[in-house]
Amino acid sequence: MSLNNYEILEILQKEENVALIKMRNKIDGNIYLLKNINVKRLNKNQKERAINEIQILSSLNHPNIIKFKEAFFDKPSNTLNLAMEYTDNDNLSVKIHFASKKKLYLEESIIWDVLIQILIGLNYLHKKGIIHKNLKSKNIFLTRKRLVKITDFSSCYIINKENKNKYQTGLESYIAPELLKEQQYNDKCDIWSVGCIAYEMASLSLPFKGKDNESLFNNISSGKFNPIPDFYSKNLKSLINDMLIKDPSKRPSIDNILNNSIIQEKKVQIKIIYNNYYKTNANTKNINKNKILLKNNLTENNSKKKVKIINNSTYRTLKQRKKMKIFSEESNKISRNQLNIKNNKFVSISTDINNKIENFTNNNNSNPNFIHFSKKNIV
Repeated sequence: MSLNNYEILEILQKEENVALIKMRNKIDGNIYLLKNINVKRLNKNQKERAINEIQILSSLNHPNIIKFKEAFFDKPSNTLNLAMEYTDNDNLSVKIHFASKKKLYLEESIIWDVLIQILIGLNYLHKKGIIHKNLKSKNIFLTRKRLVKITDFSSCYIINKENKNKYQTGLESYIAPELLKEQQYNDKCDIWSVGCIAYEMASLSLPFKGKDNESLFNNISSGKFNPIPDFYSKNLKSLINDMLIKDPSKRPSIDNILNNSIIQEKKVQIKIIYNNYYKTNANTKNINKNKILLKNNLTENNSKKKVKIINNSTYRTLKQRKKMKIFSEESNKISRNQLNIKNNKFVSISTDINNKIENFTNNNNSNPNFIHFSKKNIV
């Protein structure tokens, strides 16, 4: 497999070493999201993270996790490529930015739908012993069927307190205090990140911000943030506050959150979203099967047409050869009978024979045109 098997449709995001590209697979005709990684520019740790992402993603299968298609190394471009399912909508960060620009707050029902699906997907990861550590609104993709997809399983970002310049752009506002301070951590660091995402959906801004890395470090360490707008319910406010508790031992686990009576009530809507997803997925599979069957039928029919053409061509050639043989025998017979005729009469008969041969040759030239026309009609 190589990049030659894919057609570039759109470059969605491009950074120093990584590009996200919307691609069409030339073999199955489906559209995928391709993560194109320039291996030459990566250090050893970054290469390990890239391989780690492929290994993890290829082992996962959940409606709230982006699906793995394939991974391959393209030698000509010296890039490692990860092909994933393409979501037909923007990531959550784009949606929040758009709402903020228009000064429109998200409906609470939408916040609950997205939040619960993130938690369900996260619970699947935690049960498999995987801590994401890089959850942020930019890594949460949405579909038009309102299904949430968690992406980016590449890295564990641990920031050294003594070297604050090592902060990763776009990640520092979501990172848990225990990771920031290089303390012992568990899967509750992901709960903190989900709390940041939920807060961002409600307030259209991040809970922890800073003018520079040092002020941001201090704000996250303090664990203090402004409350979300009053028009949201107490249940949503309470859950966000619990997820953003500074002490991880007092922060709720994923099981505690999902077993909450409020969450259980709202899961009914999530089941509807899942059902719509599975129906759409089944229909897509049927469409793809039909496409493959149609393609195979066309190939088979074209193959039969080609065989028929060859047979016709062979038949015509044999027929022409037979005519040639008959004609040659007749010409020889005529020539022998005319041996005693005067020279002028012999020349006349020979010219007549040559004309006949010339006419036959001209008729024979129609065969290449016939073959060319037939090939022209073969797809």
